[in-house]
Amino acid sequence: MKLHNNLIEGLFQCLKLILIDKLYAHKAIELTFKKNKSWGSRDRGFIAEFIYSIIRYLRLYDKLTDVNFDYNDRNIWKLISVYIYINKLGNSDNENIIKFDSRINSIHNKIISQRIYKESIPDWLDELGVKEIGEEKWGIEIKALNNPAELCIRVNTIKTSKAKLKKDFEKINIATQEVGEYKDGLIVTKRVNLFRTKEFKNGLFEIQDFSSQLVAYSLDLNPKLKIIDTCAGAGGKTLHIASILNNKGNVIATDIYQHKLDELKRRARRNGIHNITTKIIDKKFLKRNKEKFDRVLIDAPCSGFGVMKRNPDSKWKIDKIKFNSILEDQKEILKNHSKLVKMGGFLIYVTCSIFPSENNFQIEEFLNSEKGKNFNLISEQNISPHKSGFDGFYIAKLERVC
Repeated sequence: MKLHNNLIEGLFQCLKLILIDKLYAHKAIELTFKKNKSWGSRDRGFIAEFIYSIIRYLRLYDKLTDVNFDYNDRNIWKLISVYIYINKLGNSDNENIIKFDSRINSIHNKIISQRIYKESIPDWLDELGVKEIGEEKWGIEIKALNNPAELCIRVNTIKTSKAKLKKDFEKINIATQEVGEYKDGLIVTKRVNLFRTKEFKNGLFEIQDFSSQLVAYSLDLNPKLKIIDTCAGAGGKTLHIASILNNKGNVIATDIYQHKLDELKRRARRNGIHNITTKIIDKKFLKRNKEKFDRVLIDAPCSGFGVMKRNPDSKWKIDKIKFNSILEDQKEILKNHSKLVKMGGFLIYVTCSIFPSENNFQIEEFLNSEKGKNFNLISEQNISPHKSGFDGFYIAKLERVC
């Protein structure tokens, strides 16, 4: 196979954005596509798969090339070259491509049995996984997390139905399938750019992993309840809550960042949703709204290690110091946001992590604290990427009883 020069140069520019400019992979790919509008779907698919594979297995290719995480133009070309060689992708006339021989295969075969290279993870993360999950289970879960994510969508039932959207997609040759318990979910069976479809532009669906879709249903919703999503971000779960309520009642969405709430409002307009109110959350808000809500959702800031299927670069964005800082933030948020729950109300604590220190350990510590003594644990779900095939999630449901 001949690898055309414009694609090779595109790969180089995209990796520079990720490894030198520190952009997330999905953002770098998006910018690269915008600069190369002549690429067809096949070219874009090649670029996306190449980039995600290198980032997913960055430590392996880094070791093979002795780059040592020192990224400059020359070393990025080394990564591209060794990836092409190891995966037998073809030939290129680009003068920057480095020729390798069978000695690379020997090094590859020697190190590939070591999990830190085979699954391409930092030492500290491997040690954490073994400590918190256990040697055998961690090996299974990290392998599952290195599989590319399914393309999952959530049907916006305010504007359409699952059956209707499936038929609309069939008309434009997009195949979908349903999966058991996920009421509003469909899997798109072939990679396509859904953002270009009129169905997306008209707000008929959102891209949302199936594990994430379970969160809104855990709240036991009805329009008469006072509901708040305290760490709403750009609002994927808030939009789902509003959709289940069929635009009735009112959902308060809060965050510490206004630009995220602005993005939520933009998405809500596209979705035809008008029962969401956005507010900045701060000490004044918490004080004014003490014990006022029937449902309090805490989609807590977390490591994001449960969603490495779709965000493989997350393992390179967080170190042990940052991880420990996240744990402290979670404790503080649980303590403060729990004050919003009224008697008989529910607190739903959620992370997209598979580590107990971010999940059930946090809940156990909270329940044993002064602030947590008024709550009982009703249920908890540990969603395994290996068992479910989707993102790793934790969902705990607590009731305020006194």
